[in-house]
Amino acid sequence: MFDLTNVLLLMLIAVIALLFWQLRQQSERAHYFAVQFCKQNQLQLLDISRRKGKFSWQKRGPTWLADYNFGFSSDHEQRYEGTLRMANLQLRKIDTPVFREPEPAAPASSTSYEQGSYYQ
Repeated sequence: MFDLTNVLLLMLIAVIALLFWQLRQQSERAHYFAVQFCKQNQLQLLDISRRKGKFSWQKRGPTWLADYNFGFSSDHEQRYEGTLRMANLQLRKIDTPVFREPEPAAPASSTSYEQGSYYQ
């Protein structure tokens, strides 16, 4: 019924599925960290993509290291590229180039309309 070949094939399929699931989960976490970074700095997140990844054995055991590039804008005209480094599901580092600070929000318009004249 089950010979060694079938067992090894099932184990290989399970490992591939586990690796795929881990990579998807890491990508979702990287997107979350990029969104949080952009919110904190009043930036617009444009996109995010995996640049490279590698398997490594570190002090805490097996680790999947990955770098993500993310595009952002501070003034809706310039595009900047940042790098986000992940180790498994942990954020290690965010590197960004020097970018223009977002302008403060404009004060509300002081123009007022009378109800009758505005709707006519």
